[in-house]
Amino acid sequence: MYSQINLIKKLCDLGERQLGQEIKASKLLMAELEKYKVKYKVQSFPTKVPVIKSVSLTADNSKIKAKGACFVSGMIKNKFKLVAPIIKPLPKDEANINYNPKCAEISQSDFYFVPSLAVNKKDVSRIKRARYVEGEIKVTPQKHRSLNILVGNLKNPKNIIFAHYDSIGPGAVDDGSGVAALMRLIIDYPKLEKDNLFVLAGNEELSYDTPYYWGRGYRAFEKKYAQLLNNAKKILVVDGVGFDKPLASRKMSMIKACFPILKMKNYQIKTYILYGNQDFWDTICHSELDKTENIKAPFLNQANRKILKLMD
Repeated sequence: MYSQINLIKKLCDLGERQLGQEIKASKLLMAELEKYKVKYKVQSFPTKVPVIKSVSLTADNSKIKAKGACFVSGMIKNKFKLVAPIIKPLPKDEANINYNPKCAEISQSDFYFVPSLAVNKKDVSRIKRARYVEGEIKVTPQKHRSLNILVGNLKNPKNIIFAHYDSIGPGAVDDGSGVAALMRLIIDYPKLEKDNLFVLAGNEELSYDTPYYWGRGYRAFEKKYAQLLNNAKKILVVDGVGFDKPLASRKMSMIKACFPILKMKNYQIKTYILYGNQDFWDTICHSELDKTENIKAPFLNQANRKILKLMD
């Protein structure tokens, strides 16, 4: 049996985040497929991602640890919003300092096209009490070519199954778990490739696309392979499993969050998002807490069975 948890650990141990992590992850996955003699094709597509060069934040001249949460450079001074976007979304045109009240570490739960810094919830009271707050972030947009790794039937797949391999933070749950689930099905059930297409997608997390900065790799697939999506019986998107009982949803809110392609409404009736308990996810969202230790083999196996059942 293919070791899903071992693959998740390898993905989490890549070290660099965002662009560096994505490039290393794609090479790791292709090497794994080659190791097991699995044939695959690559769809290369252009994208642009934010590379955060430096971050600083002080409250009354006292340093506060922060991470970048935006696509642009700029200053954050006393006139800013202090918000918890995971609870209440913030208008995208307001510079802000944000935090996740459910997470014990800095959670980059949302990104903005205005200066934005994410902080730990424990530092919020210091920021609120401060008479003067000043922050700065420097971001460089960087062009590169991302990869979708395609395994299986590229002519007339019955089902198309997606997961993404880029991450913010270690990415064990989001979405090393989905990638591991697909890899196990690919390697342990090779006959599935005859009638189905598995897509290991890049550039899901961050791009300069609007109105959805996430899901760029999925939209690149849609642009080139729209006919496959039109003809497929089902579309499955595995995003955040392995830590709890897997759930399946066809709600538009879940499709928008996990599979924001251009013609979402056209495919809603046949698109299933597979995910885990959202309350737990909020506690690790896009943070250093999204580690391999959260993943449990029995729940991964349940996800495998759920995917196979939906593929019938």
